[in-house]
Amino acid sequence: MTPVTAALQIYAESAREALKGLPRSAWAIIWLVLAHIIIDVFERYVLIPVASHNAGNGFLLGFVHFIIECTLIGIYLRLVEIGVAGRRRVSFSDISESIGSYYSPVASVLFILFIVSWVLLPTPGPLRMAFMVVSTLVFNPMPEQVYQDNAYGMDLLQSGAKFMQNNWPEWLAAHAIAAFILVFFGISYGRGGMSFALGEWMLEIFGPYCGFIGAARFSFFEASRGTGGIIAGAALLLFVHTFMLFRGHLYSRLSKSSRRSRVWQARMRGDN
Repeated sequence: MTPVTAALQIYAESAREALKGLPRSAWAIIWLVLAHIIIDVFERYVLIPVASHNAGNGFLLGFVHFIIECTLIGIYLRLVEIGVAGRRRVSFSDISESIGSYYSPVASVLFILFIVSWVLLPTPGPLRMAFMVVSTLVFNPMPEQVYQDNAYGMDLLQSGAKFMQNNWPEWLAAHAIAAFILVFFGISYGRGGMSFALGEWMLEIFGPYCGFIGAARFSFFEASRGTGGIIAGAALLLFVHTFMLFRGHLYSRLSKSSRRSRVWQARMRGDN
């Protein structure tokens, strides 16, 4: 029994659990749509109009936008947590009861990343992009740490980096298929090419930047193309949420075991 075989077994187990949790957490998918609507309405009718007339008020509203987005992300992670736990279905009441959940850990990490990005603004674009790529890879399990480890700020980032140091082959290999699907979607979405905004979102979607909260934005665009677009948009939302459930189960398994113990456990299951 090799580490590759053990990893494949963990992938299969995590995938089965994610698919079982999908129908139980349908309200989490609906929440992704509602979150997009909330952010879009705020940006269109409050943030942009006010910022275009008064930069100072626009800055304050930008801070309000940050609070709203962190709140929406926290609610979604709480719904994912219920889906991963698998003890019951996610209900509509869970949405209202989850307001404020995980706001602090989400806000603490996003604020740190924002400050670093802000400091790098005067630097060349490739350096800023390099920071985004490196931070996405090194701190990738941030969403799962929020609702499974209840970690905050720098402690969360440090423990996330340690997790990646110990488990990066298993964790990143599992994302290869997801990356392929997203690239395929990106080419289709861009009708032969991807915009910078779409490429940036694809980089941020699964990781510390919590880009999953913007999945419905591209689903809505696809839906505007007609019946085929509606199907493609719905498929994207289903994929994003299913993969978030998969990540939750995978993180739980990897964080609670070593590579050697996983090989031994896989060998024992094989012998039985």
